[in-house]
Amino acid sequence: MALATEIKDWIKTYCKEHNIQQLVVGVSGGIDSAVVSTLCSMTGIPTLALVMPIRQKQEQTDLGVDHCIWLGENYMNASFEMIDLTPVFKI
Repeated sequence: MALATEIKDWIKTYCKEHNIQQLVVGVSGGIDSAVVSTLCSMTGIPTLALVMPIRQKQEQTDLGVDHCIWLGENYMNASFEMIDLTPVFKI
């Protein structure tokens, strides 16, 4: 947990130094985006998690949505939106 605290503090410091008021993270349903979105939410800075599937299996999309719901339940500063990008890529 010490490393998570160190990374969270680094994010907070970076945001303060650069006057960043909100964080936006793409959430795919994978472990990398889950870790990043959790670390961002831990900062207390408003964090928007975006689920943006493109021709993605529903199970994978569901993992991302479930994680975003968990973020909202555990961090008051976290919110999420889902934008299905599949129609944009249909030819």
